[in-house]
Amino acid sequence: MESMHILVADDNDSVRRLVARALSGDGTRVTQVENGPGALDRARQDRPDLIVLDVNMPKMSGYDVCSALRRDHRTRHIPIILLTARAAPNDVLFGLNIGADDYICKPFDIANFKARASTLLRRSLGRIGVNPLTLLPGNREIRREAEARLRSGRAFGFAYVDMRRFKEFNDRMGFSWGDRIILELAALLRETAQTPGETRGFAGHIGGDDFVLMSARPIDGEELSFKFQERLAGIAKAEGLDADSIAISLSIGQVWCVPGSYGDFDRLAQDVSRRKELSKHDA
Repeated sequence: MESMHILVADDNDSVRRLVARALSGDGTRVTQVENGPGALDRARQDRPDLIVLDVNMPKMSGYDVCSALRRDHRTRHIPIILLTARAAPNDVLFGLNIGADDYICKPFDIANFKARASTLLRRSLGRIGVNPLTLLPGNREIRREAEARLRSGRAFGFAYVDMRRFKEFNDRMGFSWGDRIILELAALLRETAQTPGETRGFAGHIGGDDFVLMSARPIDGEELSFKFQERLAGIAKAEGLDADSIAISLSIGQVWCVPGSYGDFDRLAQDVSRRKELSKHDA
């Protein structure tokens, strides 16, 4: 389990520690929480590679957490294991039907548990290379590409892009509409990266509504925002919606990276993140 992050949620301290010990090691980081709301908050904040949920937790059951995670575009694709003492076939089917990837009954064999968790982690690791919704390169490829450009000694444009008011729209219209808008932005960024004459364009999808664009030329954030609004207007017209029914706009943090301006990718990422947040206040 290489450089992975696992979230374990169980109100039983001994079980939670047992699971954490079983899954720790080889660079794997394990975060522990003791209730359902805590699991939901950490999953949305950290977006781990695997989530282990006890079914019977106070305040919010593992079933409810699993359902909520599957409805959220930020966490929909994270593998989930449900832990429970309920071994009836109907309980197992219910857990799988609401979106769990595996259902393990207590008490469980540690070796078997680790093997099943490893299988899901390998699947998750495979998905990191390409975002499963947009098919754009994911986090690790984004880092690899940016670090290669920083080492190259050639200047390049870097932009961190997300959507303002997207969550409100997604909550109001549903995840199918949310996915449609995410795919529309992904298509725009992909086309921008493949513009004729652009020999070093790169578009990546961090997750949710967060994207990255890299270019051999300075990135024109205003033009990008204008083209996105044109696309949204086209969708609204095609669907017979009011022009202001898709009240989403872009927040863009962009920089022109000259050789030596950033020591590493983490500093670059921090700077564009800060600039993106500032752009929200300037809007």
